Amino acid sequence: MKWTRSVKKSLLAGKRISFHPEHIIRALYRPFVIRQLYFDTHLNEMQNLMRDYFGDKGIAEKPAILFTDPTGQKPFMVIASSLLPDAHTVGAAAGAIVLPSRVGPTAGSAENITDWALAQFQSQYDAAGAGSNGPLTKDAIFHYVYAVLHDPAYRETYAQNLKREFPRIPFYDDFSRWADWGEALMKLHIGYETVEPWPLERFDAPDEKAKAAGLPPKTVLKADKDAGVIVIDSETQLTACRPRPGRTAWATAPRSNGFSTSTRRRRRRIRPSARSLTPTASPTTRRT
Repeated sequence: MKWTRSVKKSLLAGKRISFHPEHIIRALYRPFVIRQLYFDTHLNEMQNLMRDYFGDKGIAEKPAILFTDPTGQKPFMVIASSLLPDAHTVGAAAGAIVLPSRVGPTAGSAENITDWALAQFQSQYDAAGAGSNGPLTKDAIFHYVYAVLHDPAYRETYAQNLKREFPRIPFYDDFSRWADWGEALMKLHIGYETVEPWPLERFDAPDEKAKAAGLPPKTVLKADKDAGVIVIDSETQLTACRPRPGRTAWATAPRSNGFSTSTRRRRRRIRPSARSLTPTASPTTRRT
């Protein structure tokens, strides 16, 4: 528990706070790190829109995209979660922007992709003959956005923009393929606890120098992605790691008529737009 302004005021006012076991919920503390959270209005002072996103009890599990606030001190990263997230999920000294797939107290609440955005995508891809494998839905757009935000080419091209403004989403060729990638990646990131573990081999070799000095093994934490080796410390390494996937599958360049993008003479940059794919509230209101 942290002695926030609200808790201190409750103490000075003699207000009694009762413990309710049902307020203990699962929450995302850091990427792929789940912790138990006591979700209570008296002890969680800055809940902001989290009750609108995950319900009054914080347990309405629904997919959400989280990424680094442009004002934060951490590099841009993005992750998906169906659990209520910590304000600093992306790391200390940086806030996390939370974009749920739906807004409301239950999992079946109102969709969080605007009708305007749906119309833009339908107009773009119907005209190009894309999306013919099925209807272009708001859920498909949500998955498409997740795939694009993970695209190395996108993140490299717009690295400077992602440091200072809300991400803008271009139109890529083959919407269905990107939406499928995003859906598969989101399922993997949200359901990582149920994924069958990849078979690794662990090798241990005593660090005689550290032992002689009475010291623990020296932490290394380095990965050779091409060889599939992770060196944990001066004694331990893991092998048979999954090979690094090639970038060819993610290297599709944005179309020149991309949504909310612009091409300038010397460099490409993303232009701020009054409209986005998400609710009309400003980005700062989406912080946890």
